[in-house]
Amino acid sequence: MNELHHALKMSPDYQALPAKVSQLVLKQVEKTFKSYQKAKEQYKKSPDKFTGEPKLPRYKDKEKGRNVLTYNYQAISKKALK
Repeated sequence: MNELHHALKMSPDYQALPAKVSQLVLKQVEKTFKSYQKAKEQYKKSPDKFTGEPKLPRYKDKEKGRNVLTYNYQAISKKALK
């Protein structure tokens, strides 16, 4: 996760989020891709347990789609957000 953090820390989208939230997003992405890799390994061992080959995680369109962001209490520091 540190590598991903360092690669993205100068991105305007990454900087627009509070630090705690952006770290939670990276953790969610990491968890999703680890799950995908594990499913891919299991598929290679026994494809009959799956209805099809696991596909890469997809993300919704930036303009039209919506995604859930997890804000923990520590991430909300401005009174207007509380």
